[in-house]
Amino acid sequence: MTCFEIPVHILGVYMILAKTPEAMKSVKWSMFNMHFWCMSLDLTISLLITPLILFPTISGYPMGLLEWFGVDVPTQIYFAVSLFAGVFFLVLCGVYNSVAAQKKKKL
Repeated sequence: MTCFEIPVHILGVYMILAKTPEAMKSVKWSMFNMHFWCMSLDLTISLLITPLILFPTISGYPMGLLEWFGVDVPTQIYFAVSLFAGVFFLVLCGVYNSVAAQKKKKL
């Protein structure tokens, strides 16, 4: 999947940085920031960690590049959860700033 994700992410960066219309110049860098962190989370899950989930038990283990380089599993989990929490916070702030707080203070 990573061979499909990387060109799409590069196209997204190009579209945000080079083809953003004048009417959207005020949100260009916030879109790029959101795209960068979502891209980082996507590549972390699909390339760096690549979890293998074992069913019907709720278990699994990583098979990605970080495992291949010898990074221990708790560090990989901490890295992925921290990145997920940051992206989740950015999404919530973006929704709040664009929908709920149009006439109030922005975060």
